[in-house]
Amino acid sequence: MDEFEDLEAELNLTPDSSNGINRPIDKGEGEKLLKLLKDDETIPGAELLNKQNIDRGGRQWMESIVHILFGSVMLGIILFFVASMISMLGNATGISICFSVGALLFTIPFLWFGSLSVFGGAINLISPEKVEKVLSRIWVHRKKNLVIVVHDVYDVESEVFYKPELISSVHLIRSDCVRILTERPSDNMGTKGGRKVCIWNQNESKLKRLILELKLFEYDENGEAEQAARKYSKKLGIPYEGETSKSTLYSLVPQY
Repeated sequence: MDEFEDLEAELNLTPDSSNGINRPIDKGEGEKLLKLLKDDETIPGAELLNKQNIDRGGRQWMESIVHILFGSVMLGIILFFVASMISMLGNATGISICFSVGALLFTIPFLWFGSLSVFGGAINLISPEKVEKVLSRIWVHRKKNLVIVVHDVYDVESEVFYKPELISSVHLIRSDCVRILTERPSDNMGTKGGRKVCIWNQNESKLKRLILELKLFEYDENGEAEQAARKYSKKLGIPYEGETSKSTLYSLVPQY
């Protein structure tokens, strides 16, 4: 037994029982598994599912301009509406005053959202976040039924590599499966669509069914997505249950 096997035994990475309904809470197992990372390449007892390079930070010109324009239009419409309501208060009766005040209160969330959109876009252009290159890796420990997401971050400006960081960890349960989440292209929405191989659980509430994204594909890469889904199904030890078009914006487990 080598030093890593000793450490694995010491950290007690043994499987937990699961009834397929309640997902076990991570009580530090993810951090323990990360400590087993050897030469930044392998984790004894675990298998690398996927890795991808992500660029983040810096000035996001298009996104910032869209936020500023969208927020400005919203603020313009709401402010015009507010000015109209205020001008009507001078000749208003008791009932119409109550209606006008209620309408003004109704505009507060829209004013707040529009302001955040404008200021958020402006801040990104004026004072952008530092540019970083991120290697995102997903590992699975079959004995523990544990999947972890690890980020290796490189600061471009200071040329510093940070030590691997655990972003999230999740226990697999019996009702989990691998599915392909399909989004069709839409000319009206201006989206090109895509296919997302993910860990899925139909028994979760609607917003929590997408547990973790595993790999993204273009919409026309149907065969490649299915091949990857079947491969991940074998590695994870959970069934592959085909495609679904049920939309959900974010995964239950943070990963980006």
